[in-house]
Amino acid sequence: MSPVLSDDSGARYTDQLVGCLVLILCVSISLGVYIVRLNAQIDSQRELAPVRLLECGQGRGAFIVDPRGHRSSSDNCYLVDEDD
Repeated sequence: MSPVLSDDSGARYTDQLVGCLVLILCVSISLGVYIVRLNAQIDSQRELAPVRLLECGQGRGAFIVDPRGHRSSSDNCYLVDEDD
């Protein structure tokens, strides 16, 4: 004879499964909120950090600047050709 599960044990299993899924959902949402806040904090610190000036072609270079006025993060120096 195979053991027959009573309705009580099936209900407990369902309750545990639902509780586990709710716990996973809550942890996922909390971790997502934490990551978003951490990224916002890092971005604000990056904007407040002093811009490191590089030697760029002995004064004849240029950096790419985005529409907000921030220099690109790659710090690539592009030399400007002089017209004679």
